[in-house]
Amino acid sequence: MLPNPRMRCSPLEWRVFATVVVLGGGPAAHLVSATWISEFPTSAGNVQSSLEGHKLVHVGADRGIIVLPDGTGAVAQQSIQPNSVDEPPTAELRSAVAAAKKARDGLQAPCPQDADGSACISWCRAVSPTGKSVQGRLQGDRCSTNPSATQKPSCVCEELGAQKVTWAMCVSACPVKSKPTEVTEGKRPPQSPETKTKAPSEKKAATSSSEKVTQPNKNTRYLLYDTLFGSSFAAQLEVLFVAMQIVSELNKKVAADCVSTSTSPPCARWTLALPPWCSVVHWYSNSSRKPWRELFDVNALAKQVPVVEAADLALKSVDLVAILAVGQSNRRLEGEQGRFVGWEQQRDACQTGGQKLPQTSAQGGRRAVVYSGYCDGDMPASDMRCGLLMQNSIRSVVDMMSSVRQRSGVGSVLLKHLDALQIHSKHGSASQQYHPALRPARRLVGLADSFIRKALGGHPFVAVHLRRNDYIQTQPGTTPTPEAAAGKINHIVREHGLDQVFVATDGRPEFCEALRSRVRVALYYFSAEDGAEVLAHKGEEQVAILHVLAKATQFIGSKGSAYSAAVRRERRHLGLSTSSSEEVFCEGLSENDSEKRCTEKTR
Repeated sequence: MLPNPRMRCSPLEWRVFATVVVLGGGPAAHLVSATWISEFPTSAGNVQSSLEGHKLVHVGADRGIIVLPDGTGAVAQQSIQPNSVDEPPTAELRSAVAAAKKARDGLQAPCPQDADGSACISWCRAVSPTGKSVQGRLQGDRCSTNPSATQKPSCVCEELGAQKVTWAMCVSACPVKSKPTEVTEGKRPPQSPETKTKAPSEKKAATSSSEKVTQPNKNTRYLLYDTLFGSSFAAQLEVLFVAMQIVSELNKKVAADCVSTSTSPPCARWTLALPPWCSVVHWYSNSSRKPWRELFDVNALAKQVPVVEAADLALKSVDLVAILAVGQSNRRLEGEQGRFVGWEQQRDACQTGGQKLPQTSAQGGRRAVVYSGYCDGDMPASDMRCGLLMQNSIRSVVDMMSSVRQRSGVGSVLLKHLDALQIHSKHGSASQQYHPALRPARRLVGLADSFIRKALGGHPFVAVHLRRNDYIQTQPGTTPTPEAAAGKINHIVREHGLDQVFVATDGRPEFCEALRSRVRVALYYFSAEDGAEVLAHKGEEQVAILHVLAKATQFIGSKGSAYSAAVRRERRHLGLSTSSSEEVFCEGLSENDSEKRCTEKTR
């Protein structure tokens, strides 16, 4: 962020003449003169008002965001004038450069407290993938502006384009004003406001987490994994199934290679450590940890492979962070085994094929990596290495892990960004094998069944999963307009003689209303207005909605959606027919071809 930029404007264009800090220059860092150009509406202000309150956020080599006094902003492009400034940087500026570099190198993305427009813009830049042009804005009133507001303010990140697509959102916490408490001898002090305002589920989770803390077993090895930020909830379920299959194959090898009574390190069995749910795209949640047991029945998973919640495992650090990518080497590498090429000395060799090097920070003299969707607190690691695989396959990963098995002193391994290998699949063998073990938490099943009884009367209904949001740009051909979607829904209702519809969509409110007005039978969303119990966490809501969709008489989903695929797998598990589950909205669907039937190819 640059201090005191000087600005002047023409009716259609703002030009910012600013001093730009060049990071990464070390002691030789210097200043250059630069022109930043951005378009604002003419109502942005006049020349005089533009002289105060504007800030420039430098977010790339030639990109930035100009923040207006009201908190709104727009992307600016830099045109550098390579004239060096004669005066050397001041000590204050050098300190700012060091702080900026530290923040960049140890990037975290918690939702800013008591956020304003500028804070939201910065947060959106932190959580958005490289190459995404997003605009951050504050939704609602700041806590300090309207302390009595019932709704907390949110940061909303929208992708720039013809249609505003929400990429991420987070709820900003309001500062808690603590009052002095008088402690009388023999009496416990009252609970802090933070404790008092915790939701029952949060207090229960905190208690159960502390009660279930497990000390690592020296006769057990632990496999941890996570995914790239931006991987959806349903896609992460597919990655879970791959991780379960890896652990299953590893333990089969241990059983085949070792005497059953042996507990020496090469013969120690593997346990899968489930990563906590933190910042998940489309959940718009913060970085606090959500345990699996609040969404799913972990005991059901444990019947397939040994599992433990990573949050319950008292690991001070992980012994090895493995960054995996497909690659070759013209020399023999350390650890070569089967389809595992070996360990490459240069970690940059793994930054290929969609794999990314993790962001790191320093903790107590050790390197720590960002873990599982920017969870609060990074994962310290004793070692971090790049491993090359011959191919994207579970067997290649198992061969790598078998190589690790022979190393003494390695009791825990974190497979960083496991989804980057693209082994997971909506209809792959791992998903088919392990989905039946993924049972929703009993509480969420109860809430979903209650909605079906109360809102839908327990009668047959059509269920619709209709992706919008980013699909409008990434898959426009299979993302129908409200008119086309309503036409298709009306056809299904007539065809099967049903008189009510349940719709799950991430469409905007105006889309939801337009769809409801065009469907000719009763249409329900999972909302308080339609009889649903509002859940505090988006992950809980998605699990409950998945159960409702799975119980429908007929289902139609979105082509290419991992969530729609999860619904189809669940319906198959419940014994519902393929013909009632496989339909998707056709490409190029219009109001005039609602009778056309399309399916997503499954194996």
